[in-house]
Amino acid sequence: ETIKRTDTMAPTDDKEDKKHQREEDAAEPVAKMAKTDESKTIDLRKAENPDWKEWKFDDGTVEKIVDITEEPRHNLDFTNQYGRAFTIKFPAKDTTLAHSHFVDTIIILLMKGGIRFINHVMGDDPKEGCMCFKQLGFAPFTFHPCVHKITNLSEEEMFCINVEVLKSTPIKKEKALDAPHHSVEMTKDNCRVYKLKLEKGESVTVSYDFFYTRVVLEAGKIEMSYKTSSGGSIKWEETTTMGDIGWNEPCADLSIKNTGDSVYEAYICEWR
Repeated sequence: ETIKRTDTMAPTDDKEDKKHQREEDAAEPVAKMAKTDESKTIDLRKAENPDWKEWKFDDGTVEKIVDITEEPRHNLDFTNQYGRAFTIKFPAKDTTLAHSHFVDTIIILLMKGGIRFINHVMGDDPKEGCMCFKQLGFAPFTFHPCVHKITNLSEEEMFCINVEVLKSTPIKKEKALDAPHHSVEMTKDNCRVYKLKLEKGESVTVSYDFFYTRVVLEAGKIEMSYKTSSGGSIKWEETTTMGDIGWNEPCADLSIKNTGDSVYEAYICEWR
């Protein structure tokens, strides 16, 4: 089979790639979702998804198609009514099972040496591609479901985070967060990703007035605190490792200080 080149694990054709690039180039792309008031949410999934059972390859072999939750290299980190997150790890030269995706997915690569891979999408030729350390990707699986297999061509263990944006939350912000030490890295109709970066000893006080997932990019130690309604404060320290991920509710005046010996970096994935 002919292996083509790509620079993302998101299975989009050239037309879709250009379309999503135009969206990223726009500071505030026009939303395709229906507008609602803040008391309602939208389930972004299609009413009906393909009922894929098996994949027949050109050589005549047949492989059963499994749901992402049944693919053993995809390890579930959390799940709730708004989304899910998976940590994906598998050895060099290994290949995933054929598995399906039905939900828009933020892709975060955490391999320090980057990755070369083959992405084989059912119905298309295999495509060879690469991603670099901390690179963000976005796969629009909600309206473009797919079945695929990924082969890790690198010498390093595959290490990737997939964050699924399943459903909008009661809070949706049109304007991006404007806070010190935060930069907007990606904007989509239903999510936005910021990079939080604190050098050793730096701190920031920020209000995250949205639901979000935090993905740690660099291991370190941080001190976090916020004031209580009674005038006191709550303070705690976290020792983090690369790939730590968790779901967070909106918060006001959260203080974050890098108390470690190296830079602290995390992606803040906002639900819109």
